[in-house]
Amino acid sequence: MSMTTQAMECGDQLIELLTRQRALYGQLRDLTKRQTEMIDNTNPQMLLKILADRQRLIDKLTLISRELAPIRAQWNQISENLSDSQRDDVQRLIDETQDLLGEIMSRDREDVEKLGKSRNEVTREIRSVQVGRHVNNAYARNSRPVQPRSFDVAGQ
Repeated sequence: MSMTTQAMECGDQLIELLTRQRALYGQLRDLTKRQTEMIDNTNPQMLLKILADRQRLIDKLTLISRELAPIRAQWNQISENLSDSQRDDVQRLIDETQDLLGEIMSRDREDVEKLGKSRNEVTREIRSVQVGRHVNNAYARNSRPVQPRSFDVAGQ
């Protein structure tokens, strides 16, 4: 097999891996959008399902990353042997994937902020309820009915 044929096959393999990777990041972005909706609608059950689905996608991305590792290790040599068309495809896929990743990370940061605010609101509500209970308990202790004193009616 000639170097050119081998380089073309390597380029095709790279493009196939990057295409799969981009598709998975697209699915991850879609799940991230659904995640935001579940946070906004306070739907913890669906949120947990979405997080599990995200983890499955991340596991698949990890496998692709492992397949890409040897190519990354020899990137300079491989990229020199790619055709112009392959090089353009690779660059486009990398750019699209980076855009998706940026969108996912931005949305995740916003979701973390929302969850933090929600947690703080719940904490304030719990503290308010606890303070209310303390006030009610203190009031109850201090407002016990006075026991009537017994009067000696016969001795009057």
